[in-house]
Amino acid sequence: ECDLSPMGGGGKGMRLVYTEHEFLSALESCQREALNSFGDSNVLLEKYLIDPRHVEVQIVADSHGNCLYLHERDCSLQRRHQKILEEAPASYLSSSIRQQMGDMAVKAANAVQYVNAGTVEFLFDSTSDDFYFCEMNTRLQVEHPITELITGVDLVEWQLRIAAGESLPITNQEDVPCIGHAMEARIYAENTRKGFIPAVGKVWHHSPPVQPNVGSVPVSHGNRSNAVKTKGECIARVDTGLQTNDVLTVHYDPMISKLIVHAP
Repeated sequence: ECDLSPMGGGGKGMRLVYTEHEFLSALESCQREALNSFGDSNVLLEKYLIDPRHVEVQIVADSHGNCLYLHERDCSLQRRHQKILEEAPASYLSSSIRQQMGDMAVKAANAVQYVNAGTVEFLFDSTSDDFYFCEMNTRLQVEHPITELITGVDLVEWQLRIAAGESLPITNQEDVPCIGHAMEARIYAENTRKGFIPAVGKVWHHSPPVQPNVGSVPVSHGNRSNAVKTKGECIARVDTGLQTNDVLTVHYDPMISKLIVHAP
């Protein structure tokens, strides 16, 4: 079984237990970490899946009763329970499972009258094709750009429209496009010689990748995004707030940038 904090995130407050003799110490350790990190020592017990896939479904809902899912993302490649690479859509899912997950995500959002962009996360057991509800994140995820690239939807713009009381620009599930494939790699500032602990200090030089003789693709998130297009309509996008001479400290997450690519 797996012990985890219901208030947790970022891989904190989680312990894996194989035998009953390990349970008490794991529970106490989980409670201490959860209390220190989130101010809540409550713990959930869940069945542990040996080799699951982490699949999450992007949903958007407005105040007029419209709720859609914008396909799914696979976030299975993780280290220390934190995501490193994400892709959309999940290539191994059948169309039937994909639709079931999407429908369940919409039902979950509607059950609590949710309004906004959000993500419903599942654990998928590929040996049985069963999937289990994991959690819902009531915000945009770090990996939301890959959903934007396969759908052509600007999720930040949609959030603003929803907040302004407007209806979703698309209201029929069948009209949600899914074009090509996208992947995101999180770029971390880490010390590879010391077990990949966060690296701190001054950024002496920062130069995002730029392809020569390629025009920019408009991305409506301001100057934190940089996208370039190749002849085959493939897109490379960099989301970052990092600049030369910035100083990295221990007080923030070591992720400093995201590289997102898309091909039709």
